[in-house]
Amino acid sequence: MPCRIPDVKRRTIEVDLSLKKDTKEVAKAVHVSCRSIQRFRKNLVDYSSLVAPKVVAQGRPRTITLEMEEVSITSSCQVL
Repeated sequence: MPCRIPDVKRRTIEVDLSLKKDTKEVAKAVHVSCRSIQRFRKNLVDYSSLVAPKVVAQGRPRTITLEMEEVSITSSCQVL
């Protein structure tokens, strides 16, 4: 899902935050909430980007191959 804040506003927010402007001042100028500006500031500090990176998939990778799947489907159809 794309970000709800347009690219132009996000670039403006990034520039204003790099200039160390106040959160309320930036929020009022760009017409977004103070909480959004706080979240963007935290992401800039933590990830050097306004958005956090995507979460890496976890867990055991799937081990059933296509051939195994076909065999299980055909064998279950023959039982009936």
